[in-house]
Formats: sequence, structure tokens, C-alpha cells
Amino acid sequence: MTMKTKNRSLAQKVFTETCRGAPLELKYYRLWEEAPEGPTRYGAAIEAVCNGEATHAEAPDVTSLREEIDQLLRKLARGTVTPESLREVIEDSL
Repeated sequence: MTMKTKNRSLAQKVFTETCRGAPLELKYYRLWEEAPEGPTRYGAAIEAVCNGEATHAEAPDVTSLREEIDQLLRKLARGTVTPESLREVIEDSL
């Protein structure tokens, strides 16, 4: 099932530094789409802002359980996962 991201809400925000000491802001979003038939599907997105440049990654359609995606988002934030490694981390956690 392919999910078209129609909704997103900020779940976590983390301020940290890159390995070179530059400030890095990470925002973790819950994505969801209410399907006309079937359960609501949830995914995750990360936005990183460093030195005025933003990067973004999405992993839609991860689960149909909101509690599961919220738990995953907390783990992503605790580990300061960046957009570049989002898909790999999600694949390893499932």
C-alpha cells in the first residue's frame, strides 16, 4: 500500500551539534493518512537544519498503530537520527 502523506505533526524536537561543532536542529514528525477503506497508516519524517541548510527524509506507511509510531519517533529522537539514516534505522527496528 502506498501512502500519500496528507497529515503531519511535530512529535519531537532536538538541538544538538554535528561532529564539527555546528548547531543542528532535528525535528521528528508523525505522518498519517486516513484511508477510505482500512486502517489509518502512520509514518515518520525527519527534518534537519544546520547552518541555514535543511535536509528532509520521510518513511511513510510504517505501521497502522499510532502507539508504535510514537514509540519509534521517541527512539529516533533519543538517538538523534538524521534524515540520511532514517530508512536504515527504521528497517533495523522492524
